[in-house]
Amino acid sequence: MRTTALVTATLLGLCTARPLAAQDEALLALGAVHEACEVARSGEHDHLYSVILDGGWRFGAVQTELGEDGSVVSSFVAIDTHRNLRALRGRMEALPAGLETIGFVASDERAHELEAERASGASLRLGFFLGFDEPTRSPCLLRGSHAVTTVRVDVAFLELLRADGTVVAREDTDRFASWSDDRARDAIPGRGPRAAVGNANLAPGVQVPEVWQRGLEASEVTAALSACHRDGVARGATGVGIARVRMAIDARSGRISTARVELSNLGDETETACIAEAMTHAALPAGPPELASRVDVGVTIRFAE
Repeated sequence: MRTTALVTATLLGLCTARPLAAQDEALLALGAVHEACEVARSGEHDHLYSVILDGGWRFGAVQTELGEDGSVVSSFVAIDTHRNLRALRGRMEALPAGLETIGFVASDERAHELEAERASGASLRLGFFLGFDEPTRSPCLLRGSHAVTTVRVDVAFLELLRADGTVVAREDTDRFASWSDDRARDAIPGRGPRAAVGNANLAPGVQVPEVWQRGLEASEVTAALSACHRDGVARGATGVGIARVRMAIDARSGRISTARVELSNLGDETETACIAEAMTHAALPAGPPELASRVDVGVTIRFAE
């Protein structure tokens, strides 16, 4: 699974200031890594950490995704993860927990720019959670201070940094979007099991047309999602949580052809299936003509009880 799929990623210009740094805890020593692992083991999985990877990491080839009409929907340059990513002078190894592809949305030209920055000494900063996706599974294989500690990371973001701290590129994942939405917004108004639809995105940093956003937030959609959650809570689902939904939309008609829940902490498969079904019934008008005929849209839905 590609973690950067058109949802929250932001490619920054070459002189952009470093964003959101205050939200994560930088792990600067192996002892701090072990402490983070203990926090995750205690049942807390929403802490955001970061680490600067050791040199030696590489980019892979640019991967291109084509739409049904043959047009380029997205292009992506991956980080080579055939070997675990090392940090803290080789004392920590990180591997994506789901073995997903990680990297940056980038055209061929942009990929060459990023490679030039890497060759010139740019660093890769990895933001991650521990146990975010699978809280019952241990994320760490701890070893002594003179051995390598292996950590299964739920990737939150990647940043390519120059030596002076300038961010060359940043890519946020669905996990980061869900975590950010959950923390940044006030409680959902109302009583009982209920839902609220967040801002939907077409592509990195690009929101959907306003008429689509209104359609996704329509009372009929919210009511259907709330009913899904009410039934889920009755079965034992988590009362307060999130679901990240990916939709394929025919931009010429506005029809949502498919919807699937990519990430959820509700703990009820029947509810997640209900959520996906509810989103396919959102009534959207045709999109603007500059859109590709088929577009992927991501949106985070928050739930309360």
